[in-house]
Amino acid sequence: MTNLSNIAKSLNQESISSILFEYLDDYGLNKKLIDVVLCESGIYAILSDGKMIKTVMHKNLIDIKEYKKSGAPLFHIFGCKFLKEAEKEEKIEEYKISFKRANSFNFIVREGNREIKVFHDISLELCPECMKMQEKSLDFDSFFQSVFDCLDLQKRKRDVELISIIYKKLKHFSCEKCNKKVSIQDIEDLKLKIYKDSSILKNGAKLKILCKECV
Repeated sequence: MTNLSNIAKSLNQESISSILFEYLDDYGLNKKLIDVVLCESGIYAILSDGKMIKTVMHKNLIDIKEYKKSGAPLFHIFGCKFLKEAEKEEKIEEYKISFKRANSFNFIVREGNREIKVFHDISLELCPECMKMQEKSLDFDSFFQSVFDCLDLQKRKRDVELISIIYKKLKHFSCEKCNKKVSIQDIEDLKLKIYKDSSILKNGAKLKILCKECV
């Protein structure tokens, strides 16, 4: 597989985002390669050009003992307590982020650093905690089409605040229109704007950070 970090050095943000989306859509990506926000309303990958994609996560690397005990991994559609615990315990790197149109996943069973078996196109069960957070039975088509309701920000206020903080940090606390940079003390002067983006397979939103003069 091509080294993404080497490609990134010679490409602009739009090109990098296009490549990242292709990987999300095909192979999936390790969390360390992309900014991800775990929210109650979903798992969002934030691309370098400000596009926000709703994704799913599953444990891509399974220890042989864990596999013999519990079988195939679960997949996640929300920032549930299991993912939050994995993030806290710094085990989130074992998970892969992907954009899925069907319940079809790959994962690797290993013993130490040695791969024992690689599974392809396996149907996985939904995490029980994510199932509790899901209001109705999961349908992948409707799940990805109901991405991020920009008209319902009050309902998802905590999620928007979390995404705002992470995206402001990603953009180095600078306005994307006039390039004005603010101090940490004045971070509230930067506002997160969310625009619907129908070009990303009916899945996504466009983020932009603006100072109070450019809003």
